[in-house]
Amino acid sequence: MKQGRRFRPMLEALEERTNPATFQYDGTNLTVLFGNTSAALITATETAPDEITIVEGANSTGPFNVTGNLTLNVGNTLTGVVVGVNMGGNTFAGNVNVTTGSSPAGFGSAVLVDNGTISGGLNVTTGSGDDSIGLGTGFSGLAPLTVQGTVNINTNGSSTPPGGDTVIFGAGGFGAHLAGNATVSNANSFTLDATATVGGSLTANSGSKSGNFNFSLLAGSSVAGNAYLTTGNNAATAGTDSVVLNGTITGLALVNQNGGTNDFSFAGTIGTNLTYQGGTGIDSGVIGGTILGNLSVIQGNGTNTLSFNSASTVLGNSISITGGTGADSVQFNGLVAPGARLNANLGNGNDTVQFLLVPQLASAYIDGGYGVNTFIQAPGSGTITYPFTKRNF
Repeated sequence: MKQGRRFRPMLEALEERTNPATFQYDGTNLTVLFGNTSAALITATETAPDEITIVEGANSTGPFNVTGNLTLNVGNTLTGVVVGVNMGGNTFAGNVNVTTGSSPAGFGSAVLVDNGTISGGLNVTTGSGDDSIGLGTGFSGLAPLTVQGTVNINTNGSSTPPGGDTVIFGAGGFGAHLAGNATVSNANSFTLDATATVGGSLTANSGSKSGNFNFSLLAGSSVAGNAYLTTGNNAATAGTDSVVLNGTITGLALVNQNGGTNDFSFAGTIGTNLTYQGGTGIDSGVIGGTILGNLSVIQGNGTNTLSFNSASTVLGNSISITGGTGADSVQFNGLVAPGARLNANLGNGNDTVQFLLVPQLASAYIDGGYGVNTFIQAPGSGTITYPFTKRNF
C-alpha cells in the first residue's frame, strides 16, 4: 500500500506584523495612528517650515504641509519603541501631541523631541512600561528645543516599581527652553538640566505612585515662576526619594517628599519662600543656598536630620522647623539670616541641636519636646547676641 507523505513541522519566516499607519490629514492638521507596532523607530521630521515627513521602520510618507497641529498616536508594543520628533532646525506653527501605548515589563517607549522651535504647546503621554522622555537632549540635530506654549508630560507610572519612568529637559550642548508652564506627572526620575529653562512655573508630581523617585534641578537651570515638586506617596511600598534644588527659582519652591526614606538638598537660589514637607520615615535635609524669603521645614515622624552649612542664607523674617516623634537632629554651621526669627519645635523624642557656628539671627526659640534632648554649642563657635530661648533641654 502506498503511504502518504508524512507531515514534517518547520518554521516559516513571517512578514512584519506592524499594522499599517493611518494618516488623517485635512490640509492643516495631521494625525497619524500607528496602531500596535513592531517598528523599533518612528520619526516625524520637519524637513522645512511646517513640512512633516513620517517614517515608521522602512516606510516613509510625506511631506505633509502642516500649519496646524501634529498628533502621533502609537499603540502597544512588544519590545518598546523610540519616537523621535525632529524639528530640523525649523519653527513649527502648531501644537505637537505624542501618545504611546503600553509595553511589557522591562520595556517601554522613548519619546525624544529636539532641534528647533514649537510655536504651540507640547503634550506627551506614555502608557505602562519603563518609559523615557527627553526634550532637547540631542537625539536629532544640534539646535536646542524651544517650546513657546505649555508643556505637559505624563508617563503614567512604571509597570515595574520601584523602577522607572525618566524625564529629562535639556542635555549638555543642546538644551530645552520652555517659555510657558511645564508639568511632569508620574515620573520616577526628573531632571532639569543646566541647559534648560522654564519661563513659567514647573510642577513635577508623582504623589500617587510608588517606588523610588529622584528629582533634580541642576546648577545652571532656571524656573521663572514657582516650582512644585512632589515625590511618591504610597506608604505601603514607600521607597527612597531624593530631591536636589541647585538651580534658580524666581518664585517660591514647595517640596513634598511624603513617606519613605527622603533626602533633600538645596544649594541654589529661591526668589521668595521655600517650604519643605517630609513624611513618615527618615528625612535628611541640607540647606546650603540662598532664600530671599522665608523658610519652613516640616519633618514628620522618624529619625530626621537637618543641617545648615556655611553657604546657607535666608533673607526673610521667618525660619520655622517642625519635627515629629523620633530622634531629630538640627545642626547649624554658618547660617546667615540676620532678620529672621527662628522657631524650632522638634517634637517628642531624643533630639539634638548643635551650633557648630552660631547662626546669625534676629532671635531664636527652640523647643526639644518630651524626651532626653541635647543642646551643644561648640567651643569657638561665636557668641549669641540676640534673644534666645531653649525649652526642654
